[in-house]
Amino acid sequence: MLIVLSFELMLFVLPDLLYAQNPTQGGKAAEDENLFIPNLDLLIQLAQESSPLLEEQSAMIAIRELQEKSIKNEWTRYLLFFSEYRYGSIMLLADGWPITSGDKSNSTWYNVGARFQLTPFDVLDLGKKRKIAKHQVEVEIAKKEELMRMIHDDVIRLWNKLVSYQEIVKINQNHIAGQEGNLSYAEQEYKAGDIPIMEYSRIMEIKTKADQEYQLAKKELRETYYLLESIVGVKLSTLKPNSK
Repeated sequence: MLIVLSFELMLFVLPDLLYAQNPTQGGKAAEDENLFIPNLDLLIQLAQESSPLLEEQSAMIAIRELQEKSIKNEWTRYLLFFSEYRYGSIMLLADGWPITSGDKSNSTWYNVGARFQLTPFDVLDLGKKRKIAKHQVEVEIAKKEELMRMIHDDVIRLWNKLVSYQEIVKINQNHIAGQEGNLSYAEQEYKAGDIPIMEYSRIMEIKTKADQEYQLAKKELRETYYLLESIVGVKLSTLKPNSK
């Protein structure tokens, strides 16, 4: 008899505790349920603009492009310019034959020219270097495009999870409200002796599980929300129209 009384006392105490810790009460639940979720395209754009990895990759592309440009201009190393200055008594020629010594005169000569010192091996080597430099640029561009795709996919995945968890929180909140009514009615029936203790315990267990599922959904909602903010690089609430 003592065991039954002790068990019954526990059952009456637990509902009070559950109601005191009801997660649907207060402004926190409404806050989770109504978290602002910005437009998906805007979030993707912001995430790509704020990504340090993409910024680093863009810098790497610029370096490779400069290297490619330098190699393209490497042919100028084989171009030699020369100039010559000469002054003195120079024998004049007429129709290719020297004129008499009396016809010599002092003159100034300028001679400017250029020539290539490029061998077939040099041509092949330059062509190979150009292909390698171009390939390196293409590789870095491909890496950047892959990073952009990964960020794009991550934002979409988190955005979809966020929308889903927000809906789950709303559903669980409504479910808890219904279970609260069932538990309150079952408590009255139990006190009146209309239902056995096992039935009352079963209804209480359903309410407890509903509370746990609700808390878990809120936890997942918050974690996803904060993770999305870390990828985007800004507080999502600041993207809300007319937000301060």
